Amino acid sequence: MRTQSTTVAAAVLAAMAATTTALTTAHAQTGAPASPATQALPEVRVTDDQGAATENSGQYTARELSVGKMPLAPRETPQSVSVITRQQLDDRNLSKVEDAVKLSTGITVTRFDGSGNYNSFQARGFDLGSIQLDGVPIPQGNYSTLDIAVYDRIEVLRGPAGLLQGASEPGGTVNVRTRQAELSISKSDGSATYTPGGSASYVLTVSNAGPDAVTAAQVSDTLPAGATLSAPWTCSASAGSTCSAASGGAAGGTSVSLGVNLINGGQATITVPVSFSADPGAY
Repeated sequence: MRTQSTTVAAAVLAAMAATTTALTTAHAQTGAPASPATQALPEVRVTDDQGAATENSGQYTARELSVGKMPLAPRETPQSVSVITRQQLDDRNLSKVEDAVKLSTGITVTRFDGSGNYNSFQARGFDLGSIQLDGVPIPQGNYSTLDIAVYDRIEVLRGPAGLLQGASEPGGTVNVRTRQAELSISKSDGSATYTPGGSASYVLTVSNAGPDAVTAAQVSDTLPAGATLSAPWTCSASAGSTCSAASGGAAGGTSVSLGVNLINGGQATITVPVSFSADPGAY
């Protein structure tokens, strides 16, 4: 009985040894697997061009405040502050400054008439003697002339405002920040001389250096004497910006007129094809 068990064990060991030898031989024949080639991923750069403006940011928070002596982020401002952004003003369909200020904690609005055109703001038990328009104090009272559509955001500072902006009320202040944009326009014709009876084209380039977006900026240009449109002008805009029309005018026209909507850093390019009169007296 013991001899039979020993024989079976020897046979199992021999089979295992044969399997190991076969695997070793196969590994030697195929060789080690090749390491995958190293691939470098393309460089990715993320840039931020939103700036301090809240328009088109889609946010209910502001990156920067202008209520103090210098621009500061809300967390860098050493007082309690609230910001009603352009997104909030649009989402809530607000049309008056006092309605927007009511969204801030600790601010009370007292109406002096039924229509709400004459109001007074209070914070921490004190009247705010004036509010600010882009940092410049204006008297409280009649706010019917302050169209909220032209504002980028409304900043509310609670507590002694003199800490950040000189003499002011102990209760705080409200700063209404208008939309601001730096527009530039250039004209390029690509040639120094033209021939009567010939044709050419020139390009108008409208750029917005920000910090805010601009809506419905009007662009107009009158062709010089002897020149008329040879075909409709065309307009194209960079991503996020638009032209009021992709083309306009007609052959024989003498002017270009359209509106453009440009984000911060946006650009619109207007190509104007012209023809020149063959009559020298037209110039």
